Amino acid sequence: MAKSRSDRPGGPMVSEAGKDHVIFSKKLLLSIAVVLIVTAFLFFTVEQSRIAGNIAKSKKALEQNAAVKDANTKLEQAKNELQAEEDELVNLYSQWLDEDSTELELSQEQLAQLKAQLKSVTERVSDNSAQLDAKSSTLQEKEERLAAYQFKIQQKQAFIEQLADILAQLNSSVPKKGIAIDEQVDDLIWDDEFEADDDFAYDEFYAGDDDWLDDGTEW
Repeated sequence: MAKSRSDRPGGPMVSEAGKDHVIFSKKLLLSIAVVLIVTAFLFFTVEQSRIAGNIAKSKKALEQNAAVKDANTKLEQAKNELQAEEDELVNLYSQWLDEDSTELELSQEQLAQLKAQLKSVTERVSDNSAQLDAKSSTLQEKEERLAAYQFKIQQKQAFIEQLADILAQLNSSVPKKGIAIDEQVDDLIWDDEFEADDDFAYDEFYAGDDDWLDDGTEW
């Protein structure tokens, strides 16, 4: 007959050791399970916090993205408005330049006309000045000749008066004295009115339509 386990040598010790080993194994497994559970709890807690933080960050990022999109939209609108205003200013400035260019062309044309008119007036003034100078020179020459003629006539009249005085002293017939060259004459009778035109009849006496006689002169 086979022997029972209790009859084997060291049987009780082996049995106790097996029990201890089983208990230790259970405790070890329990500890491992607790550690795993705690680790899982901590992991899920941390991950949950991270997820919540990420969700909050995502929401904030979405809000920021929405704000950025809104800002970009407003910026684009402002850019379009600015571009429209710039185009309007450019068109207006171009229109002003065209108007100024047209006015400048008209001003240059008017300036050219004024220059031409001024040149014409200057030439006329120069011609008139030359004519006035020529007339002044001619008048001066005539005045000098008239002064010379007046001096000669005065000399001749003085000579005639001296001859008249001599004839009077000799009891001879003395012709009536003429009017002195510088004497005031009240009434003049032109010889062309006294008789016919003598421009061709009296070559030795007076000549021209400016011949004149006073009331007492006789031929």
